[in-house]
Amino acid sequence: MTVKILFGYNEMDGEQWRYFLAGPTGEIEIAKNPTDWLGELEWAETYKQLFAMSKLPIFEGFDKFFIQNHKQF
Repeated sequence: MTVKILFGYNEMDGEQWRYFLAGPTGEIEIAKNPTDWLGELEWAETYKQLFAMSKLPIFEGFDKFFIQNHKQF
């Protein structure tokens, strides 16, 4: 019901809905881990999410923000 409401108010589109249901897809080349608090496996999974999210207009630039500001988290 919530998704239908979001669609009705044009606050969610089909691409966002697909990402919500399936998560990142396809081959993603993992960038070097810039953190000292995430292990390599955790970084790889985090990066996949960041990379996929950054392809959605609503999250544009979030990956760069996260990587540049990772010490604040």
